[in-house]
Amino acid sequence: MTDTAPPKGYPYLWTPSSKEPLSEFLEKNKPNSIRNDAKNTKPYVWVATSDPHESALASEVVEEAKAIVKDVETKVAEIQANADIPVRANKKKGLKSKKEAREEIQTQASADLKELALKRGAIGGKWMAFVNIFQVDPLFARLAESLVSGELSHTKASQVRVGTLHAGAENDTTVSTHNLEVFLPDIFDETAAREVMKVLLRHHGLKLSGAKPDLYTAIGLNSKHPSGIPSTIWKGTGGPGSLLTADEIQELRSAYYAEQGRGNTAEPDGTESKSKKGPVVAKNRKTAEEDNPFGSDEEEEAPKPKRSSPGKGGSKKTSRKRPAGESDSEDEPPKKVAKPNARAAPAKAPARRKVTAAKKTADSDSE
Repeated sequence: MTDTAPPKGYPYLWTPSSKEPLSEFLEKNKPNSIRNDAKNTKPYVWVATSDPHESALASEVVEEAKAIVKDVETKVAEIQANADIPVRANKKKGLKSKKEAREEIQTQASADLKELALKRGAIGGKWMAFVNIFQVDPLFARLAESLVSGELSHTKASQVRVGTLHAGAENDTTVSTHNLEVFLPDIFDETAAREVMKVLLRHHGLKLSGAKPDLYTAIGLNSKHPSGIPSTIWKGTGGPGSLLTADEIQELRSAYYAEQGRGNTAEPDGTESKSKKGPVVAKNRKTAEEDNPFGSDEEEEAPKPKRSSPGKGGSKKTSRKRPAGESDSEDEPPKKVAKPNARAAPAKAPARRKVTAAKKTADSDSE
């Protein structure tokens, strides 16, 4: 199996030439019901608009890309070890910081990789998102139907696939995420990538991780790579490096949830939104050790689902009655009581003035 095409006779692939209807295929092959085998081959459930073909990633292209990345890795290590490059920039002396020096090299490497991909035709790629285990089945089904006959069918998206359960998971209720991918024949086509991004936000409410070229996957470039080269070419969160602003992304997703009549509900990755409405995320679940079933396809680590706190709304802390004298360590530290100084002499009470009888007599005579 490659990153862009499954082997012949692959059981979890549907195309228009398949014998069974898409609805039957999706009902029979739910990603949350298919467990990886002992060899951890990480199968995907795969839906494509035509029979997938392997991307034109010739070995020469992959080797050239690896050489670019290796060169950056070496230079980054040299920068870190160079004591003459300060940690903080010094504008007076015209010295760049280590971070600035690294980013300059990494930015150039991203441009070199793009040039190589365009020159050699290795331009395929995918939008990625992490989907919560409890939401993956219906969400993938809607995406597959959208690709074949819905909103995605009007874009240049060509395939959707999702990872299945991890091999060796303790049980089917273990909280984890599935990496979902929507493929495009040219991920560097900014207009096409933005069009697909808008559909995924507006019509499916996805929280996108980023867009990644297949070439990056082939050379093992991920967010933890020692070269530090960004592992995606388009970010899914807005701001610099994204095809949409953060406000545009929020507006599109809010419109989707409003259309569903739920407001801002729990995210597809399992984290809870600020709204009190929406489905409650399961409590007391263990997080899977390996959140991303695709390895190098990970832009950021899969977000860990937030656990709801007991009580109404899931945000208030519970309290208990404390015995008298017990301090509330969560709210404030116990007050310190001053200890008496053993060497200091005890304070004397002020002496009372004695009024003599003679004094009283003198006072009365003066009146």
